[in-house]
Amino acid sequence: MLEPIRLEPRSTYDRAITYISNKNVATYSYWLLVECAEELHSMDGTADAMDWVDFNIVGLLDGDNENFKIDYGVRDEHE
Repeated sequence: MLEPIRLEPRSTYDRAITYISNKNVATYSYWLLVECAEELHSMDGTADAMDWVDFNIVGLLDGDNENFKIDYGVRDEHE
């Protein structure tokens, strides 16, 4: 069975994976991706990190993408 598509660097972004389906499709938490981007790129604000994630990660998704998914659930300050 194929491995799920995982964002690089894995040492940073793997903590944002919330679920891997039986078809090996990884689901990432949007808000954890934002936190990862803030840390990885030493960003000062959440808005900048959101822009970065939207352009560089969410921008990879299209209607036919089954490589990974993003969960936009409510932001939990304790995640």
